[in-house]
Amino acid sequence: MLLIRRLSVRLPRRSDERGGALVAVIGVAAVLMAFLLLGSSMVVTSFRYSDTSRAAVQAQAAAQAGVAVVAAQMSQGACTLPYTSSVTPKYSVTLSYQRTVTGTTWITGCPSIASDVNKVKIVSVGTASAWSAITRTVETIYNYIPFTPGQSIQGSGAAVYGYGVTDSTITNLTITQSGTNSPGIEFRSGNASCQTGGTIQGDVILGSGSYQSPSGCTINGDLWASNTVQVGNKSVITGNVHGSGTGSPIVTVANGAQVNGNVTSSGPVSIVGSVGGSVIAGPAGGQSTVSGSVGGTFQTAGTVSVSGGGLPASRITQNVSGIVTPTPPTVPNWVDFAYHHSDWANSSGVLWPESVPATCNGPDVAAAINAAITPTVVLANSKCPLGMVSLTGSGSNITLKADVALITDAFDLKSLTITSAPGTGTHRLYIVTPDSLKDSAPTCPTQALTTKIENQVVNDATAPIMIYTPCVLANTGSTWWGQIYSAGVGFNNSYTLNFVSMGLPGVNFNDGTYSPPTPPVPGHLDTVFSTRNISG
Repeated sequence: MLLIRRLSVRLPRRSDERGGALVAVIGVAAVLMAFLLLGSSMVVTSFRYSDTSRAAVQAQAAAQAGVAVVAAQMSQGACTLPYTSSVTPKYSVTLSYQRTVTGTTWITGCPSIASDVNKVKIVSVGTASAWSAITRTVETIYNYIPFTPGQSIQGSGAAVYGYGVTDSTITNLTITQSGTNSPGIEFRSGNASCQTGGTIQGDVILGSGSYQSPSGCTINGDLWASNTVQVGNKSVITGNVHGSGTGSPIVTVANGAQVNGNVTSSGPVSIVGSVGGSVIAGPAGGQSTVSGSVGGTFQTAGTVSVSGGGLPASRITQNVSGIVTPTPPTVPNWVDFAYHHSDWANSSGVLWPESVPATCNGPDVAAAINAAITPTVVLANSKCPLGMVSLTGSGSNITLKADVALITDAFDLKSLTITSAPGTGTHRLYIVTPDSLKDSAPTCPTQALTTKIENQVVNDATAPIMIYTPCVLANTGSTWWGQIYSAGVGFNNSYTLNFVSMGLPGVNFNDGTYSPPTPPVPGHLDTVFSTRNISG
């Protein structure tokens, strides 16, 4: 009875204990669930952070790769927008550049060919994928070496150059100056006899020859002769006269002749006309004579006989030792100019196209020249290897629309007009007979006929002409704009040469040299000026 009573008393207490345990279990479960959720959140956050970090690294690498790609190409002088990649992680690049003339302003795009471009900015945006797109932007600024144009055709040399002149007659020749380069005449060997009037602008230099002007020739410059000089009646030298060689007198200034500058001679002189400056005669001795006037002093290694009052004794010094005759300018060697297509290119390195005329006839050659609308080489020597290009008559008139080089073994110009098309500006015609033998002497093609400029050839300032021929040039023309470089040339008719310094590709006629024209150098990146990340 007692046991039953005790059991009956405890049963309700056990029921209460079971309810408390359930509460405890639920509480523990809730805590565990909270820890589980917290752990899951931490894992998710960790994964997201890791993915974002990876994408940031990839975006940075992509941005740097964009800079590297562009820099590699632009270091070689190339620039080809746009610069983008299509596979993630990818880059997209923008370019801009600065010029000295625009200061700190950045100009969008590939650098121009202006000579004052000094910096290039490369901005590359790298993009990679994570929970969202991640970008990084890298800015790198480079110092920049600007575009250097190729060597263009440079004017050089005298208005007329003759290597070995056999016809010394210069009849009523007028040479004028139309640009900044001084004109004049250079004969490497040969005499010059200037007669029947004429005016030569610039110096006359005779490397191996004598000069005389029997009547009325004017040189507006200096006269240098390696032999004797005779300045005749009514002739004028506005500059200085330099004569050397042997004999007596070395320099003669005739009655009615005038030298405005000084006279230097390697030996005795005869002054019947007037000398505005001083006279130096020596080191060779001998007797000089003065019956005209000398404006300055007179020094001689020998003696001087004076008549009249044109030279007071107080300005005379005789028997002077140690007189040194001025060294005359050297007439440059002949330039051997062969035909190389690569020589004929513009400053950007683009070759002039070659054109071959339909036939060797003058009208067909003229048609090929007239058809050129960009600088062009007309290869007539390939069509006429054994003959002459004869541009004669109105059917051969030339109307230039661009610069043209006519390559031919020989030519004859007569009764035609050479000008530039109206409204197209000034264009140049180069008539070239190639000299392929490198011996610093003119080598005329064996099959070439006589090269000629005959009468009634009319050209003007809009179409200057450069003549280069290793053959003797027979010249009976009347008026010309341009420059003449030949094995030999004569001026037997009244002739006016309006000097335009033209030159040839790679040739320096001033010192008698040729070297292939320098090609253009593209603008390219130099050293890094700065680099940074400008966003993240």
